[in-house]
Amino acid sequence: MTFGGLPFEQSAIDRSKLYDMSGIRVRLPQVEDLLVMKAIAHRPKDLLDIEGLLAANPKADVELVRQWVREFATGMSMSDIVDDFEKVLARRKPENQ
Repeated sequence: MTFGGLPFEQSAIDRSKLYDMSGIRVRLPQVEDLLVMKAIAHRPKDLLDIEGLLAANPKADVELVRQWVREFATGMSMSDIVDDFEKVLARRKPENQ
């Protein structure tokens, strides 16, 4: 498998974990990396997925996600990615913040 070599990609690979699923080893990303991927994809479904992921993972490192989302938004000249991610964060229940 070939990756583009972006710093985020390497970080996500380094942070991923192997899981055994019925005898098959599967490498899955950490929730923070999945949140970044969803924010960047920026489809309505992805924004809903972010809400669900945050609700299911209230201890996710939101600052790490913000850092990467801002970096991608700057590189892509798409500030709305950051704005929409922040709107999702603002809608969280106080006990999950």
